[in-house]
Amino acid sequence: MSRKSKRKAARERRKKRDTGRRTLIIALIPALLLVGALAYIISIPPQPVQQGGNTHQGEEAPDFTLKVLTQNGLSGEEFSLSTARGSVVFMDFAFSWCPHCNRMAPTIKKLHDTYAERGVKFVTVMGNDARTDEQKSAEFLRKHDVSWTAVFDENLDVFNLYSVTGTPTYVVIGKDGRIVGRLVGEQSYDKLASLIEQALAS
Repeated sequence: MSRKSKRKAARERRKKRDTGRRTLIIALIPALLLVGALAYIISIPPQPVQQGGNTHQGEEAPDFTLKVLTQNGLSGEEFSLSTARGSVVFMDFAFSWCPHCNRMAPTIKKLHDTYAERGVKFVTVMGNDARTDEQKSAEFLRKHDVSWTAVFDENLDVFNLYSVTGTPTYVVIGKDGRIVGRLVGEQSYDKLASLIEQALAS
């Protein structure tokens, strides 16, 4: 083979190598982007969601009526928020699949054990969507030994009424039926207790 032919063959080999490398890099880009995006999402801590709608501090808490949910499923009874008027109400919104709700459940139980004897009414509003249902919500209540009033928001009507866009969401209502405060996301026991104490003192 002549020197010219050898040079040409070498160029062709280099060209094939470079083309192969480029093809491999192009093929890896989507996978690398996906891994990077997942790593970024996982690293983001839960962020509080901005409150909205007509559920700001000082405003009257919208009344609602929902079916009562027990650890065994729907009870056939209904609960209306208006029946708790005259008492401080601690209301939490949750989904059975929500990891933050599951992590916060022991804190809510501790709050209940402390403040129920002081007349505070606890109400858990379990949301319904494609990832959960009545039975999974009842299982959530069993798992966390929820012994207080829980209701099933089948069509997310009350979630929408209270502008809940992130769970858990906590709403504390005073004896006069007005909203004392609202917190979204995982919270410390002390922060939630402070809001209840504020409502009891007013």
